[in-house]
Amino acid sequence: VPPAAAGEPPRPEAERPEAERPPEVPYRVSMEGDLEAPLRALLEQVSESRRMTDQPPSSLARLQRRAEGDLARLREALRSRGYYDSTVELRVERVAAPVGVVFEVEPGPLYTFGEVAIDPGPEPTDLRLPEPPALGVTPGEPAAARAVLDAQQRLLERVKAQGFVLAETTSPRVIVDHDQRTMDVTFNLRPGPHARFGPVIVEGLETVEQARVDRRLAWEPGELITPEKIEEARRRLVETGLF
Repeated sequence: VPPAAAGEPPRPEAERPEAERPPEVPYRVSMEGDLEAPLRALLEQVSESRRMTDQPPSSLARLQRRAEGDLARLREALRSRGYYDSTVELRVERVAAPVGVVFEVEPGPLYTFGEVAIDPGPEPTDLRLPEPPALGVTPGEPAAARAVLDAQQRLLERVKAQGFVLAETTSPRVIVDHDQRTMDVTFNLRPGPHARFGPVIVEGLETVEQARVDRRLAWEPGELITPEKIEEARRRLVETGLF
């Protein structure tokens, strides 16, 4: 194979003839520890090292860096399932063939939800707040981070359905008590005022009269705005086949 011309950048490894490529370091990944099957499956799913076993690096140093990048991912995955006192250690068995990448995982105790509250600020008198269990966060249940995010979204949807379409939420206040192994959550809600439908402006009409659009609306002027009514109007317009 002729050498690269002077000044020509080196070719990527994938484009080099096999004889020119650096040697690869095959490896295997294992998760050690007292892990239930669903938790083990989650950790294996988020591990980049495990996903890339069919793309072995060209050196032990690169393998070490790849595996070290997994540590933060694995710890975050454990917290997402309610394990806030977990430990993850890495061991690279360099003399094994293939090289062993071993993550020693100690999940620790499963934390549960403690007090769950909603702070509506200066709450409008006609706002109905859902109970935390209706949002998917129940005291005594596993304190999964995903459950908190989902509950925040459900809270916003339920408030907007009452006509508070300008409602907003900010990051929940979360307090983890390592002694009690609980997590208290307060959802911060700012519902804003009721919003009502006013005049409807339609842009983009060329061959369709606006009156045909108006007849498909799912509300009357002055009614409370809800996402459901807007979606219903959108669906009706799509069903005409005109747009």
